[in-house]
Amino acid sequence: MEECYLAYGQIETNWSLRKLLSVFSNSRAQIRESSLYRDEEYLLISGAQDAQVSFERIAEDEILIRGDASSKDELTSICNSVSTVLSLQNHKHRIELYDEKHLLFGYYHITWPLS
Repeated sequence: MEECYLAYGQIETNWSLRKLLSVFSNSRAQIRESSLYRDEEYLLISGAQDAQVSFERIAEDEILIRGDASSKDELTSICNSVSTVLSLQNHKHRIELYDEKHLLFGYYHITWPLS
């Protein structure tokens, strides 16, 4: 079975997904449609290899982050890039990275200490 590394997090922002998309303009980012999401769309950022991070609005001022990759390095790289962009926009956020044994191995944030 192939290893899978996961990321979970959230952003406190009232920005739309389309406005968030605009700050990720230098990466492989796109708005995708899906009836499974609150606003019937989500933001997907693809990284090297098979790494990806998705954003889903769940409330007026909250967006959930989910990510996955087949290697720790790939997940770390894409989540570091995402966190850097969010930090430059001063968005309060957190992203937790987990290994194949569900152990926390990384944490990116701005003004959101690990509890």
